[in-house]
Amino acid sequence: MSSRHSDARSAPAGTYDLASKNFVAESVTEDPDEFADFCRAFAMSVRPGGPLVASFMENMPTYRIGVASRWPGCPVDRAIVRRVFAPYTERLRDIRIDADPTVPDYGDTGMVLMRAVRTRQSLPTGRGTAP
Repeated sequence: MSSRHSDARSAPAGTYDLASKNFVAESVTEDPDEFADFCRAFAMSVRPGGPLVASFMENMPTYRIGVASRWPGCPVDRAIVRRVFAPYTERLRDIRIDADPTVPDYGDTGMVLMRAVRTRQSLPTGRGTAP
């Protein structure tokens, strides 16, 4: 087993046996098209038939930690996650978890957890469709 740290959009298609992503695509951009591109590249990096698991902060807006740091946010929900991953996956399943009232409120409404299998058919790898 090996791991690699890089921009998800640079991962060669069909390279990995499986992929896991936690709270990344919706937390590095405010642009829905860029979010879709990150998700497409993530899904396409897995060999056909390989499993994917991912988690997303639901409806996370742009947020601050402290007074000076500003972090991007692209609000997503279950419907957006399904729409973005559906063209590249099969057996897509998702669940929603309510926000935890005991942790700081950054504006999210909970989490979306997703699991799927990369589709076995060959698909184009161009820009994704925005949510």
